[in-house]
Amino acid sequence: FKDYWGDRPLEDNWRRRNKLSSGFGGDEEEEPEEGEEELVVEEEKPGANDPYYVPTLDELLAGLPCGNEEALSSSQATVCEAYYQAGVVYKEKLEDFDNAVEKWEVLVTSYEDSDFHPTAFYQLYRSYLAKEQEGNFFCPDPSCSSEYWAKRISEKYPGSEWDKLVTNPDYKDYKDILEAEERAAYELVYNEYHFKQYLEVIQMCNEVIQNEPDNHLLCKYRIMKARCIGHMDGMTGQRSNYINELKDVIAQCPESEEAEAAKSILAFLESESTGQAQPEPKEDAPVIENDIYSFDESAKHYLAIVFPIKGGNVNEIKGDVADFNTKFFKSSALKTTSNLLGKEKQIVMVKTFANSVDANLYYSAFISNNEELSEINGASYDIFLISKDNYLTLFKTKSLEAYTQFFATNYPM
Repeated sequence: FKDYWGDRPLEDNWRRRNKLSSGFGGDEEEEPEEGEEELVVEEEKPGANDPYYVPTLDELLAGLPCGNEEALSSSQATVCEAYYQAGVVYKEKLEDFDNAVEKWEVLVTSYEDSDFHPTAFYQLYRSYLAKEQEGNFFCPDPSCSSEYWAKRISEKYPGSEWDKLVTNPDYKDYKDILEAEERAAYELVYNEYHFKQYLEVIQMCNEVIQNEPDNHLLCKYRIMKARCIGHMDGMTGQRSNYINELKDVIAQCPESEEAEAAKSILAFLESESTGQAQPEPKEDAPVIENDIYSFDESAKHYLAIVFPIKGGNVNEIKGDVADFNTKFFKSSALKTTSNLLGKEKQIVMVKTFANSVDANLYYSAFISNNEELSEINGASYDIFLISKDNYLTLFKTKSLEAYTQFFATNYPM
């Protein structure tokens, strides 16, 4: 409060330009003496655009979405998103488990039709699972367990991806393996496209489109097929097949990067036909996993230690790091936290560094310490620096190998 508003005296209505009289006493109003005329000064009322303006009850009621189903639905959607995002902030940024759980429980109990409903269920499951794996967690309420929320997910969303995640411990690993295989297969097809083997690429794309409807790169195959047809149409001097394929990409992959690329190409083709110059759209590059991370030297950074849940004691690691910080970086006021990273790994975080330069100085001291940190540095743990935004991406995608490659490339020591 003091940082934002300054050291202000304690008084009522301190933010109002024209302060109302307080009900806690004060000097009585002075009566005009006989013969004196009372001077009446009309108080200037703040307008609606004034930051100190207080709306009337009627004005407040007029802004409510009563009687308007569309406005009410939009209002409730905004509230649901606010509850969900508040839970995420409490968990990820403030590490406040209790408040995060409270927000998500309100969401799942009060807003049954919310788009955030299944995600909030899964967040509750993951939050309690993390508490249970840390140990020494006890709650007499049956709803305070990952098993309870896993059962609720299976009952409410049977057969869904959420159900598979809580009932099959290997599902996430299987999905990761499958997506890695799909990426490798796509890059092979892209290589053929790069060498202008357009007919073969069209055949390979058709096989994926027809036989693998759940392939997570399906839209990339569609746009690649369209480009191949465009190159072949160019040899014959007509573009109707190319245009039809681009329109199909837009129809089959709405609101995707591939649809936006198809729209750009169509706009370019149209501008050519009308004589209005437009920049030629760029072609897709093959999928590279660490493209999801970005380097920002000025961003806030953390140091991360990642290790198997069964391969290290999180409390001992946090204790060793805290001792090191107290001895060598006491004035930096560093904080040590921990979290789960997938089903098999834990991550200990040292935060927060103002930028990558400060983080690099700490990292160098950390990995070269053979006394307080001898056990940590002697183990085969992944130790790296990571920016705040990249950490959120890592936490969501669990793509640890991709990030370690990104770290090695962008943080040379």
